Amino acid sequence: VVRTLGAPAARQLIDAMDFRVPAAALVKISELIGQIGDDETKRLAGEKLVEIETAMEVVDGPFIEWLKGEVRAAFEASDREVDDNYVALTASTTRERIITTGALPAMKHLASVDSVRARLMTIAMAAPPEGSPDGAVVAINNRRQTALMALEGNARSSELSQLLDLALNESNAINVRDYAFDRVGDIGDRAAIPRLWPLVINPSNEDLPKRLRWRGGELVLSLGGPDVVPEFFSKLPSDSGVEYEPQELEGYATQISQMTRQPTQVVENQLSAQEWYKRVIALRFIERRGSEADVSKM
Repeated sequence: VVRTLGAPAARQLIDAMDFRVPAAALVKISELIGQIGDDETKRLAGEKLVEIETAMEVVDGPFIEWLKGEVRAAFEASDREVDDNYVALTASTTRERIITTGALPAMKHLASVDSVRARLMTIAMAAPPEGSPDGAVVAINNRRQTALMALEGNARSSELSQLLDLALNESNAINVRDYAFDRVGDIGDRAAIPRLWPLVINPSNEDLPKRLRWRGGELVLSLGGPDVVPEFFSKLPSDSGVEYEPQELEGYATQISQMTRQPTQVVENQLSAQEWYKRVIALRFIERRGSEADVSKM
């Protein structure tokens, strides 16, 4: 009906947004408003959604009390004894599920709204308090990850510094860092490159630093384009014993091969490089972008 009637009907959906609405329905309402609503409707809906999500997070607020009532009603309907501690635990777990499967995914459809984007960034930046139980740490980091996922395509250059702080902070969970890197890539701002070089030059053979070198290297190539390729080759660590996984070198070659303006000569020069990994990247690049005439070079 809303799709048929258009933007005026989408405006009416704002009144249906409430923390008691099932998670899937809240997501669908936001999706419809995001697709059909005018700018003012999106703004109002976004602000309403931020209010709902913020209310959900209040520890002893109306939302958690409503959930406790729902849990007690379910117990009574099944003639089971009501245990207050279990009710509280179930309500808390349910609240977290509704936030991560309802409120935050709903925000994705309205993340172009300033208030929504700001709230998602606030959630993403909120690290678990020191000394939190393991279960709470996992839940908070999953919420941060979901907030970063909801920002897809809507992060702005004004958030670049914060996103880099998230991605580069070793104390953050790797799932949070991964999606922060994704959002840095979405922004596409070359200003991020100087802060990524330390990842690229890291010669460590431990799994995480190698993974981050790969991630940082591909991001540098994506943001910098052909102009950054010579510097990229010069910064790859050449320490004796440094290890490169085949997938890492292939990832670099793939990223370079996808550039609109091909740095062909720069890459082909690596065929005669002293470092074996540079020659492998060049070979993989020619495999993707070369022709039969390049067989002799290989």
